Amino acid sequence: MTKYILIGIGIYLAIQIAYRLSKKFSIVKSRWMYMFDGLKFSTEDFYTSVQELIQSKEMSRVAIEKVKFDQTNIYASDQLYLRIAREESMFLICAAPFGTGFFVSWWFGEPIDWAKEIVLILPIIGYLLRKTIYTKTFYRIDVDDMFSEMVKHCVKEAIENMIEGKGIRKPLEREYQETRVTPVLAQ
Repeated sequence: MTKYILIGIGIYLAIQIAYRLSKKFSIVKSRWMYMFDGLKFSTEDFYTSVQELIQSKEMSRVAIEKVKFDQTNIYASDQLYLRIAREESMFLICAAPFGTGFFVSWWFGEPIDWAKEIVLILPIIGYLLRKTIYTKTFYRIDVDDMFSEMVKHCVKEAIENMIEGKGIRKPLEREYQETRVTPVLAQ
């Protein structure tokens, strides 16, 4: 009997791990995008600008890297994103030419912490850890929100620098309104 329980737990864990390995976020919280019609700009230059602005803010424990994501088929090239992460918060920023213009978008959410994810799916132990160690304090939530606001501010400033002197209208504050996503597991 114990043998079958252990095999069942092993299969359950394997399925959970395989499912979670296919995701980039554990939870998507919001997203935003804007199209700058008539603007030609370099993706690399935009990412460099955002990275320099974020580094100038001297936020602790922030990791910035460029990552490539596969597109829908083998003929499409990979898309370069700028990943900005701090503890349990992550942005994926995309900037790229599209048609006659250039767009900027971001996805904001929680990155996958593999060790935490594996431990939390364990029966009883996962429940106890979720209720004790992995409960967020008000301060932790405040710091996560400040990280989010600082990154958004840096992206806005990079956009303003990108369009300066090019005759492109600056987005209005209401156009920076994010689409809040009911927290769902990202695919």
